[in-house]
Amino acid sequence: VHWNQTAQPYPEMNIPYLFDAIADNYAKKNCISFNGNKISYSTLQQKVNQWANYLINLNLKKGDAVAIY
Repeated sequence: VHWNQTAQPYPEMNIPYLFDAIADNYAKKNCISFNGNKISYSTLQQKVNQWANYLINLNLKKGDAVAIY
């Protein structure tokens, strides 16, 4: 099967680094919209970093399972 032949090389970075790069380039752009609520890339990046620091302070390590309720 031949599709539209638009394959591009993808940078060898993990998801958090890719998101940081996108958030830096599109800081004020809307990232998520739901039920009339909008959040920008920079705001989402800030919230994600807050959660990451909170989990680190709980002594969670890479690979530990975390339930989200």
